[in-house]
Amino acid sequence: MKEPYLEYKILSKAYITPNVVWIFGDKVANILWLEKPIAFVTENKELARSYREYFEYLWKINKK
Repeated sequence: MKEPYLEYKILSKAYITPNVVWIFGDKVANILWLEKPIAFVTENKELARSYREYFEYLWKINKK
């Protein structure tokens, strides 16, 4: 994939999960893509910060 305005990395198979996390502002949305999807949104500044830090950690340990 080549996208001029995107930078992306692909996680190794060890990180494959049906869970997706979206972080926006102080909100965190968790979506679990099962046969019957489950989703919930939490609004918490510390939780959002923690998820952002986890994302940065994963970003650093993965290669392009």
